[in-house]
Amino acid sequence: FLIDTSSGHIIGIDFGSAFNAATIHLPVPELIPIRLTRQLTQLMSPIGTAGLFRATMIHTMNALRENSNLLLSTMDVFIKEPLMEWMEHALKTSKQVAQNGISDLKLNSFLRSSNLKEARRQMEKVVGGDQIDSKRAQILLKYNSNRYHKLTVDEQIDCIIDQATDVDILGRSWADLETFM
Repeated sequence: FLIDTSSGHIIGIDFGSAFNAATIHLPVPELIPIRLTRQLTQLMSPIGTAGLFRATMIHTMNALRENSNLLLSTMDVFIKEPLMEWMEHALKTSKQVAQNGISDLKLNSFLRSSNLKEARRQMEKVVGGDQIDSKRAQILLKYNSNRYHKLTVDEQIDCIIDQATDVDILGRSWADLETFM
């Protein structure tokens, strides 16, 4: 997070674990959807997450759902052109070609396209309020397994906040949790 010391505004930044990388590359997969530790919820006192924070998340999720194609197009650029890792990737690729030939380049191309498909699938689940992956939502909403139910924006935000503040999930993640990021 970045904190503007003149206004107190908080900006969440986690580019190192963007696009589901935190669930794939870390030794213990990231289980927390957003950083919402006690330190942050205490800043929201006395209303907590139920006030302006929740309303802002609902407004943002509505905007994401309405403009999901724009967001997916933007993600496509980041996945196809990962500027932060370009130099590292170029160095690794040149070493692979020197050692193993061109077949590894085809594998890298396949992996990059599969990353794009996975990111698109994950984004569509988030934007669509997909409930199938959320066991907590199934329990809280008494999910009927005979019928597919998409979460409303309010329900989805409540599940995200609940999961982000769940002490059991925070406890399981503690080994690799870096809440200061």
